[in-house]
Amino acid sequence: MRERAKERGFVILALSAALLAIALAGYGFWQREQAPKSDWDRRFGFPDDEGVIEVAVRPMADGEAWELETGRRKAGMEDAAILRDPAALAELTLLLHQAPRTGFGDPEPPAVLYVAAIRTEDGKTAQYAVADRRRNGDDGGSKIYPLPGKGRTEVWLLPPRALELLLGTARE
Repeated sequence: MRERAKERGFVILALSAALLAIALAGYGFWQREQAPKSDWDRRFGFPDDEGVIEVAVRPMADGEAWELETGRRKAGMEDAAILRDPAALAELTLLLHQAPRTGFGDPEPPAVLYVAAIRTEDGKTAQYAVADRRRNGDDGGSKIYPLPGKGRTEVWLLPPRALELLLGTARE
């Protein structure tokens, strides 16, 4: 009787260990799936906008930033300057993919804000806020981040040439 109880105990222990191993393996696979694809994505990782067909850019109105970032307002792009030149779009896409991730300063230096809408061939449009710090003499400190604020922790430092392409016709 005692032998049989020991056997049952070992069977229960073995099954428990197997279930734990399966659960840990499943959790590991899930974590791996959720993690950035590579070190490149961690350091750069601008959303993959394949097939960009146009970028519309317009100045952000006073007081509009909070409403856009919180999703309380959609950005109308009726008065936007539109970039459709394929060579310029290819260069801009490349520069955005090379833009390093950064963060927001505390406090964040003043900037002129713009709304940029990137439209792809599949009809999807992603909206971003562009913070232009060139007026403050800071050529390398301009940033771009997604709107509305859900992905606000994702911020990229814009190279000066990307900023020129984005704001070339929208600059005041």
